[in-house]
Amino acid sequence: MTEENTISTEEIESMLDEPGTEDQESTQQGEPVSTPVTDDKEDVLKVYDFSKPYSVSKNFRKSLLAMCEGYARVATLGMTLDYRARCKLEFNGLQMMTYEEYHATLANPTCIGTALLPPLQGHALFNLDLSLAFALVKRLLGGRPEPETNLRQFTDIELGISGSVVNNLLSYLEDASSKFMTIHPEDVVIESNPEYLNTPAAGETMIYLEFSMEIDDLKGNMSLCIPSIAFEPVRGQFDPAEEFVQRDYSGVAVERQDVINTLEDTTTELVVKMAEIEMPFNILEGLEEGSVIDLGTGTNDTMELELQGKPIFQCKAGHFNGNRAIELTEKITEEY
Repeated sequence: MTEENTISTEEIESMLDEPGTEDQESTQQGEPVSTPVTDDKEDVLKVYDFSKPYSVSKNFRKSLLAMCEGYARVATLGMTLDYRARCKLEFNGLQMMTYEEYHATLANPTCIGTALLPPLQGHALFNLDLSLAFALVKRLLGGRPEPETNLRQFTDIELGISGSVVNNLLSYLEDASSKFMTIHPEDVVIESNPEYLNTPAAGETMIYLEFSMEIDDLKGNMSLCIPSIAFEPVRGQFDPAEEFVQRDYSGVAVERQDVINTLEDTTTELVVKMAEIEMPFNILEGLEEGSVIDLGTGTNDTMELELQGKPIFQCKAGHFNGNRAIELTEKITEEY
């Protein structure tokens, strides 16, 4: 190291005491100062809240998703026939949340109701965008499903008709759930204000099922929110437990003997491989009856006994009781 590049102890201490001096000088001289590269998409750490058991088993989720997909198909066909309009319902996914979180997403006014879904326990919540509810009410009254410009609370007559609309939408659950159990919706109560409902506790764990609905050119959302505990009576249908059958020794021994007996009565083909040669095609074309092919092996040379194309023994040719035979000389073991 040359003397010009040597830094004294005093200079090092001075640099440590004033860490911003060099950067400021570089900036004043117009030299670029390197800055650390940061990723805009930083991972956000989510703290697990043990008071919110948001997990469900894989089989339960799979069964519930299958039921919702089936409900969307049945409802699409049913609404198209019932309302004589171009209707489409799509399932958007499943979420786990508390009732307090679900309540915060509700508009006021809206079209929301409670319903019993036996054999499920308790009440489920059904929410339909107010614009969709008004469009379906108009359609039932003989009008066109046009969007409502004045979103307001239902009148008493509209409240009764919207109850029929929600009853009709929930009725499609009977066919969609038949693979697991049959749901019979009943006791539907409709409100415009979510605060008027007899609802679960704020911390109740809910299963939120979201759908998107189209009626001609009008689009909106529909949701079904069911308490997680409501599925307890039918948990076995949605989440069947895997059964493990433990067999005793006698049963295993009987099965093993059956396999042995089957193998003993099974015939197989053994092949003695005397030689393997290569021959040009032009010579092969000239072969005819009586032609002699030189195998390149002697009568006393070792041959191979093959089972299903796999060599298992080395052997020699001979005679036994006046018949041609082979003598097994050595077992062929595989090298790994």
